Parts: sequence; C-alpha cells; structure tokens
Amino acid sequence: FIDVPMRSRGQSLGLLSAYYADTHDFAPEEIEMFVSFADQAAVALETARLMREQKRRITELGSLEEVGRAISGTLDLDALLERIYEQTSRLMDTSNFFITLYYEETAEWEMRIQIEDGERQPPMPRQKVRAGLTGWIIQRHEPLLLKHGATEFLRRQGIERIGRASLSWLGVPMLLGDHVVGVIAVQSYEREGAYDEGHMRVLATIARQGAVAIQNARTVEEMSRL
Repeated sequence: FIDVPMRSRGQSLGLLSAYYADTHDFAPEEIEMFVSFADQAAVALETARLMREQKRRITELGSLEEVGRAISGTLDLDALLERIYEQTSRLMDTSNFFITLYYEETAEWEMRIQIEDGERQPPMPRQKVRAGLTGWIIQRHEPLLLKHGATEFLRRQGIERIGRASLSWLGVPMLLGDHVVGVIAVQSYEREGAYDEGHMRVLATIARQGAVAIQNARTVEEMSRL
C-alpha cells in the first residue's frame, strides 16, 4: 500500500491511500503520480473550504446586521437581554446559554438569563468577580473557547467550577471601551468541538452590539430611578 499526505499551506488535510491485494513494488513514476494526485486533491479541498468559509461569513454578515437592528430597538433592560438571547439562537445552538451582567462598583457579576437543556433556570445569587469562567473572562477582557471541555482548564487555572461539567464551552465579554458590561456564553454537555472560531467571531460581534445597547438601557433605567 501507499499513503501520501494531502498538504496545503503547511497543514495536513488528510491522506490519499491506495493498495494492492497482492505484493506490488511501486515504481518511482507511480509514486510521483500519487504525489501529484495528492497535491491536486489538497488544492481542491482547500478551495472548497475557503468557499464554504466565505459563504458562511456572507451569511453571518447579513444575519448580524438584522441582529444589530433587533438589539438596538429597545431600551428596557430585561427585554433587551431577551432579544440578545433570541437573536443569538438564530445563529448557533443556545440550548445551554447564559448572559451575565457585571457590576464594577461592587466587583460582582449576576446571571440574568440562564438556559439549561433548553429550559429556563431560576435566578442565581450574585457572584464575586473571580468566580467561575465568567470571572476569568471579566478579569482578562478576553473571549474563551474550550473545544474539549472546561475541566482541565479549570484545574490549571485554579478556578472552582460553577454548575455541571461541559464538553464544549464558549464565552465572550461584552466590552464598552475598557469596561466589561457582562458576558455571553454557550456550552454543550453532550459534544466536544460544538463551537469553533467562527462561532466565537459571531458571538463577539453580538456582544459588542449588546454592550452598547445594555449601557444605554442601564442609563435610561438609572435616569428613571432618579
């Protein structure tokens, strides 16, 4: 048998394999032919992947424009958070989803919407800023994508887990300048690799749109209270 790697831009995309049922000595020209086939297959695969990614991004841009309009259409904080959840559900699996708001003055975060296995969960008490993966994101102002579960990451970082162990986890901060407004996260308890960099890009865009709308809603809420 002969195995030839299909490589493109330094990355292995797979193997092109052939075999004989009987003993066979592969001649140099046969090996050269297989290498040529593998190179052509790699180019075709890479082209197909790029076209698929381009199509996905075009679809995302159109959807995100609609998401932005929907999110910016209300100044009621609770209704706004519901719209963020609804619009995120259009673009990815949100069977396990939450939105937290961060209160900088008390260094606490509060989970305002929590969905577990498609069911809405009761409110949780406020947590100190360092608590959980949400606290990690708030402190570092960075998104976090864990394709193969959060258990090992939690252990390395010395973070106590909040809730069930997930097989995939993605969370992004809602940033307004240098300030964190909150965190949006999705997770899967059944499947590793449920989220990728494309999902992170989409969720980060929703988070940016949501941060501005949430800050506006908070300002209106405070003005009404005063």
